Amino acid sequence: MCVDGNPGHGKTVAIHQALRVLPRRTEVHRMLVAVKPALPQLRAALLTAFGLPATALTNRTDAAARTVLQAFQAPVVVVIDDVQRIAAPELDYLRLLVDAPTTQAWRGLRRWPPGC
Repeated sequence: MCVDGNPGHGKTVAIHQALRVLPRRTEVHRMLVAVKPALPQLRAALLTAFGLPATALTNRTDAAARTVLQAFQAPVVVVIDDVQRIAAPELDYLRLLVDAPTTQAWRGLRRWPPGC
């Protein structure tokens, strides 16, 4: 889901309020990104958001990718504030994660809100 709008209109507040109505068992991870992160920095930000050892895996591409995919195997919500900081190739990496056959990240959102 993407929330767009001018600065100061309450997008972040609205997201945080929406997250409060999710079932308590839903894992929510908040990801902080730098301006125009390269793929290793984006992977590190994902690992950090999940509380995983980012520094040990940042330069080990295959191990980091496997660890990130494992983190997405359970239904989770990942909130990336200021996503406009991420360039198109790195956004495509996030899309590939979500589209992976073992990924559950967005399937939980398809049922939310109840009745949709």
